[in-house]
Amino acid sequence: MIAAIEAKDIALRYLQSLNFDGELVLVEDEIIEKTYGWVFFYTSAEYLKSRDITDAVAGNAPFLVERDAGHVTVFGTAHPISHYIADYENKRLHEHP
Repeated sequence: MIAAIEAKDIALRYLQSLNFDGELVLVEDEIIEKTYGWVFFYTSAEYLKSRDITDAVAGNAPFLVERDAGHVTVFGTAHPISHYIADYENKRLHEHP
């Protein structure tokens, strides 16, 4: 089991692994905590400063850092986050009876 601070470290390492020309940052006030982990959102540091859409990141899918072992599961961008969370939870229920 990992703690929230470890999950955030994993999330930041994940962002560093992405091929992006600039600084990616977590959107701290949008983190969703679940019993099984944390859902993180991110954007460019420039967008957080300017709020100019030209500084936004395209395709920045939210991702989950699992509480059990720190595994990262990347969600999609075509649906609201609630869709991906429900999908994850439904699959998880079927995998762990």
